[in-house]
Amino acid sequence: MAPLISIIYQIFYDIRYFLLTLGVSVGGFSTAYYLIGKNQTQFDIAGTKDERPPYDTIAGSLEFVYLQMIGELSIDNDYFALGAKSQVYILWAIFLFSTFVLILHLMNMLIGIMTATFAENSVIADQRRTKEHLQYILDNDWMNEALPYKQERNISYLVTAFMNEEDEEDVEIIKDILEDTKEMRIGINKELEEVLGEIKKIKGKVNNISNS
Repeated sequence: MAPLISIIYQIFYDIRYFLLTLGVSVGGFSTAYYLIGKNQTQFDIAGTKDERPPYDTIAGSLEFVYLQMIGELSIDNDYFALGAKSQVYILWAIFLFSTFVLILHLMNMLIGIMTATFAENSVIADQRRTKEHLQYILDNDWMNEALPYKQERNISYLVTAFMNEEDEEDVEIIKDILEDTKEMRIGINKELEEVLGEIKKIKGKVNNISNS
């Protein structure tokens, strides 16, 4: 359960600013639906027995936008065209804009953030698991002093170190590069010595020719 709880905590930490943006968006659209719903109630269906829209109260507008956000699109023209139908066009405009912002944009952004969090935790999953095991030992170390001697003998921890194969491979690669560089240096030095030897021979021949 520890890795699951850890990743849930990490997800909520990563989406803290997203939740603020989502809350502002939901509050804004809920207010818009609430105000238009009040207009429908006061002007379009006042004095009639028509069913009131579910968004003509604060709680109802929040529920209406929340259901819309999670894809429960139970909206039809019966709500938007109640009574005199004076608010139908602005309600459809708000509906189209809110579906674009909440469903197509913000919900897909949430999926992207959660995917990135899962990917980052998968890369360091082994290191995180080892850290949690060691933290468990440290958290329970106080029991050695609190328990009587007879019970203390039954508590034991096994800590094992494993070789990091990736680091070992990097070390081997560096060693190979150093050996190749050393061989190249030796070869270059030999070639330089041969060139210097030939230059000395040429100088000797030139001196002999000039003396004769």
